[in-house]
Amino acid sequence: MKRIIFDLTAVQPNDTGIFHGGGKYAKTVFLELIKSIPSDYLYVLYDSKQFIEEFLLYECEAYGVNILDISKHSLKELIFKYNIKIFYTSIPSYYIKEKFDNECKFVCTIHDLREIELVTDTYEIMYTKGLKNILKLFIKKYFPKIYINHQISKYYEFLKNNSTDFITVTNYSKYSLLTIFPFLKEENIQVLYSPLYTIKENSEKYISLVEEPYFLLVSGDRWVKNNYRAIKALDGLYSKGLINTYKVLLTGCKKKNIYKNHITNKDKFIFIDYVDEELLDKLYKNCYAFIYPTLNEGFGYPPLEAMRYKKPVLSSASSSLLELLEDSVLYFNPYTIIEIQNKIMQILNLQIYNKYSKKAYNRYLEVRNRQDEDLKGVIDFIVKKIK
Repeated sequence: MKRIIFDLTAVQPNDTGIFHGGGKYAKTVFLELIKSIPSDYLYVLYDSKQFIEEFLLYECEAYGVNILDISKHSLKELIFKYNIKIFYTSIPSYYIKEKFDNECKFVCTIHDLREIELVTDTYEIMYTKGLKNILKLFIKKYFPKIYINHQISKYYEFLKNNSTDFITVTNYSKYSLLTIFPFLKEENIQVLYSPLYTIKENSEKYISLVEEPYFLLVSGDRWVKNNYRAIKALDGLYSKGLINTYKVLLTGCKKKNIYKNHITNKDKFIFIDYVDEELLDKLYKNCYAFIYPTLNEGFGYPPLEAMRYKKPVLSSASSSLLELLEDSVLYFNPYTIIEIQNKIMQILNLQIYNKYSKKAYNRYLEVRNRQDEDLKGVIDFIVKKIK
């Protein structure tokens, strides 16, 4: 049996936030994988200088898993020192420039090709801080071909590497890979849905942030999630007196002025920072409806997390979401504020609300069944590499 490093830095904060989809994926896979690999052969990589949920380290100790700290040693040093033959990560972009050879196979999950498919957006500048990020945005906006070709070249070298083996999470992502990198073979790309991490109920932890019924949005600091257009749509409806009995709650929002400086009805909106998964789960459970105006997704956890509680979802008709959600949600063009408003008005109709509440839960159950089966597939995919 070969020794493997599982990358737990994927569950730690990155430039998309404290909690993110890649981290949720990694956490779910890891908690299942530690049951399948003898502790003598399983190592985990994390950064002691970054936040990590303590229970993950407790699980490592409970199972006798070897813990490696990348803040003290380079990945190459650790691979050599512990004679590692397999390195697995759910966020390969962290290591796309690393050189892996036949001595250590690079195994990963590719969620999306967002950096290639979605270069920028009109409102990205509002979210951009720091000279380096502003320069990057300048290149994306005025020299998009140069930027795209640079991204393609990075992935090209990575995917051409014979020591790289990967799976992906939706047919959408699979065919993005095949479209952009035609040297890949369709039969070699396995699609396994991202597993859904189940939050344990903890009623004591729930804090009521709003008494009125509310629309919920998430990931407020990420331009790709397109919350600015949704907030403008909601603000416009307030100004017309059409949704005054509802409020809006947006999580993951440190940069509140992005929104506050551009809306009229400030008292109707609640902007909060990142919340842990237990509290976010309660926010899904108690919302009136969930709005997901994202511009690009490889999979799309948030709608499913709301649909688990029979909450109607208003979603952008974008990328993987049509495959994942099928006809269970009200879709809109994410670039059109009037169309977003149209769908918000529709979901105020009780008959439409009940229809999509039922559809949401039924589709959640269908996807959840596949997620449970595909989690076994992910574990098998990894375990087979070490035997």
